[in-house]
Amino acid sequence: MVGSGGRHGNSNTNFVANGSRNSTSDVLVDGATVATVEQNSGVTDLKFSPSVDVVQEFKMQTNFFSAEYGQTGGAVVNMITRSGTNSFHGTGYYFPRDAKLNANSWLANRAGNPRPAYHRDLIGGVLGGPVIKNKTFFFGAYEKTWEESPSIQEGLLPTALQRNGDFSRTLNAAGALMQLYDPFAPMTNSTGTVVRTPGPGNLIPASRSNPLDVKALSFLPQANQPGAAFTETNNWFSQGLNNNRNDQTTIKGDHNFNDANRLSGRYSLVRSNGVNPNLFGEGNPSYFARGNSFTPT
Repeated sequence: MVGSGGRHGNSNTNFVANGSRNSTSDVLVDGATVATVEQNSGVTDLKFSPSVDVVQEFKMQTNFFSAEYGQTGGAVVNMITRSGTNSFHGTGYYFPRDAKLNANSWLANRAGNPRPAYHRDLIGGVLGGPVIKNKTFFFGAYEKTWEESPSIQEGLLPTALQRNGDFSRTLNAAGALMQLYDPFAPMTNSTGTVVRTPGPGNLIPASRSNPLDVKALSFLPQANQPGAAFTETNNWFSQGLNNNRNDQTTIKGDHNFNDANRLSGRYSLVRSNGVNPNLFGEGNPSYFARGNSFTPT
């Protein structure tokens, strides 16, 4: 097994197993698949990833699948969750991270901005034991994650001249003027070919401005740093904090009727809340790049 090329995430199956394509492996928890099949992209998104202390057994198969396994061309990852026993057992854990131990990002450092804030706390615990010894058992787990992570963006926004319809200084990478043409004033040359007419002075007259476009343009922030030579690419930089919270709860019960029959049931719930910064400015109706999110699974 090897990691596949491209971006790696913690909620997908983007790895290569047994020489197959990526995103073709299936992941099961207690015998039920937790991966969704996406059109033209294979089996990728995991809807439930149990915390480490919830997992009792872990098995990976890369070939010779039995008939019970489908929708996979790579591997089958099967996890079995823990159950209670005749004794009470539990664990607790806490993992912190903080920006004080991080280096500044390259973009923030180049823009002269301080090291962005970052903080992450992961706390959780599990507890299992008997309800009726040798007969009925319970197991419960809870995990919570709080995270403040930096969101950094660099981009190209209209210059002060361009906002006023003046494109006389809009150049390409070679320093040549990018000519504007008047779409309402075509002309016919001596060969009878209809050609475009260059806009006088490379300007857009104020009378041609759509009021809706002008209003929409007012919501875009001003360029705040020198861009690239000639093109002024990356003339805007902004950073903010993403606030995310994740709660995971698992409750499992087992009952032994006799040596040959056992009933087991599990309930798992994950609730994710994300509050993303508006890099165009708080309160700006033009939101960059996405709004807040809430996902129960």
